Amino acid sequence: MQADVSGRYLLRPVGSSKTFAVVCEAESLGGGWIVIQQRINGTVEFNRNWEDYKNGFGSVGQFNEFWLGLKRMHQLTTYDSYELAVELKTNPPTMVTLYFLISKLLERTTIIGYSVDSDIAKE
Repeated sequence: MQADVSGRYLLRPVGSSKTFAVVCEAESLGGGWIVIQQRINGTVEFNRNWEDYKNGFGSVGQFNEFWLGLKRMHQLTTYDSYELAVELKTNPPTMVTLYFLISKLLERTTIIGYSVDSDIAKE
């Protein structure tokens, strides 16, 4: 999925007959990212059970706190290679970004590359 504007979109993964909501991040990190977890201010409790993490929780939206869910993440990553970016922000503002290139070959998933970008290393 490549969206030109960040926001909430409905997506139907390959091999699925159902759509679900995702947040696409188009401005940061070169764009084209699906947000799988968003924490903003602690309004949603993330201390949850397995079922909640499997199915997702919170309200998927650009300005909401949510966890997309392991089932949906599996649907999005089953049929192709993909990239994962983990962006960690703190207060006061410090940012660490981890990038992973993940390859799906037959039934085996392999991390074939990674890099780190950090404000901490630049100080």
